[in-house]
Amino acid sequence: MQLTSALFASPIRFAMTMAYGFISITIGSVGAAQDLHPYRTPSSIALATSLQRPIPPSADQQPVLEWIAQCKAAFSVPVVLDRRLPSDRVIAISDKVRTLDEAIQEIAIQMHAEVAVLEGTIVIVPTGYAARLESTYWSLASSDIPPKWLRQEKVVIAWEEGAHSRDVLQQFLVRYPIRGLQIENIEHDVWGAASWEQTTPLVVAITLLSSFDLRPVPAESDVAVSPIDLNALPEVFVWEYGDEITRLGKERWLAWRSRWSDVELKRSERNGKTFWAIRAPATAHRELVQPLAPPPKITAPSDRSTSRFTGRFRGELQVILTNLAKQRQLELELPDLPSKTLRKEMDVAFEQATFEELLNQIGAESGLTIRLEGKRLKVTVP
Repeated sequence: MQLTSALFASPIRFAMTMAYGFISITIGSVGAAQDLHPYRTPSSIALATSLQRPIPPSADQQPVLEWIAQCKAAFSVPVVLDRRLPSDRVIAISDKVRTLDEAIQEIAIQMHAEVAVLEGTIVIVPTGYAARLESTYWSLASSDIPPKWLRQEKVVIAWEEGAHSRDVLQQFLVRYPIRGLQIENIEHDVWGAASWEQTTPLVVAITLLSSFDLRPVPAESDVAVSPIDLNALPEVFVWEYGDEITRLGKERWLAWRSRWSDVELKRSERNGKTFWAIRAPATAHRELVQPLAPPPKITAPSDRSTSRFTGRFRGELQVILTNLAKQRQLELELPDLPSKTLRKEMDVAFEQATFEELLNQIGAESGLTIRLEGKRLKVTVP
């Protein structure tokens, strides 16, 4: 539950985009133009920290959408399920899983899918799409698209249960035009309620379009649309690293090189410092820097009366209460409340709060009384 993450500024580097299949070239020195590593943004670092969080073992089976909602409420980690994957699939986390990252990977395997990381968002997509989504994100994040596409917003877009796909995309295009995207050619289907919060329009565009085999692409300081070519090899990108390699440590550096043995490396020395120009897919660059994220700050005193918690709960009230009771091994007593109350969206931030203070805060913002009675978490209407 303790969700405080240390965010820090990232080293700035220059990226050059290339593609497999081009004539082999020698990696030259990096130019003077500078840009931010797409996977060293504050939200990317915060996500990498959250993925290290331990989770309690549980063999309970539950619908995948329920688990995703709990993940958002307990860890403030947005997990998105591609519309082509079955949303009614029942999943279970094995007792071998220790971290949130491992849990998400296991869920993807059970869904016969894979995981794409787009800045601070996890997207579970059909097999064969993850690397392409991450390449699309890198290409656009390091291009000269308008800054509004990269600016994190509290709410980018939201829609109610039963919304039509074309209406959702049209709503998005009003604020963020994409050249060449013809709504009438989009498959017309019905979506469940959703809200894209604390993310960038770029991440939303990539995720929404990919489910229709489309992707946004840079186009003369703007954004256009292009089909996803599943037969093309993933793009590769050149990035120069300095002290990041030293901070990784020999063991993690060698493990990464073993996993990505086909990437191109060029070592150079300047002013007594070592630099590595690495030509690799976006996924390889992400995996290289992910261990640089600080570990999560976890406080878990054994005495509940003195435990203090820092973090944030976001999601539906019922999901937050269910997850809170489960984490504390309590029996939840929930009255027969209207669906509107149970599904109320909550955003509760707390810092150094006792468990009682946390319950009072959730109660005050939900209009309910929540109290701990022995091993029971009792919810009543005032």
